[in-house]
Amino acid sequence: MINGGTASGNSFLHFINVGGPGAQTTGNGILVVQTINNGTTATNAFTLAGETRAGVYDYDLFRGSPANINDPTVANDWFLRSTFLGNGGNGDGGPVTPPGVLPPVPPPDNGVPPPPGIWPIIGPEIATYGVVQPIARQMGSPRSAPCTSASAMRRRTPRA
Repeated sequence: MINGGTASGNSFLHFINVGGPGAQTTGNGILVVQTINNGTTATNAFTLAGETRAGVYDYDLFRGSPANINDPTVANDWFLRSTFLGNGGNGDGGPVTPPGVLPPVPPPDNGVPPPPGIWPIIGPEIATYGVVQPIARQMGSPRSAPCTSASAMRRRTPRA
């Protein structure tokens, strides 16, 4: 809580899911930094430290309310808002599961894979996806061309 002061600079916020399934956020989202008594925050005062996921939801950090709410009383507050990860695709022109909506029944277990995009692919390995994909993006593709510039090589050098 920022009581009458100003938050500036760049502070990193790190959130850890302690076992909940996650949920679709509504309205402004989940309030994580609140300003009172004319407190203010700079537009870059807070940043997420890493990815924040819970179940099939990915959470991002936002300052103020979304444009469709446009509430000036929370212009300096910070919120987590969710995105549904189990959205599936619409391969072969199949339907897409709307964000935040799970299919009403599980896919039939008749030995035939379900049509693409209808049932989200959720399994015990989803936790691995949350770790492996960001690391792979950070390291780059092993099939990419070798680094030739000094600045590109410095970016790929792990820091101790």
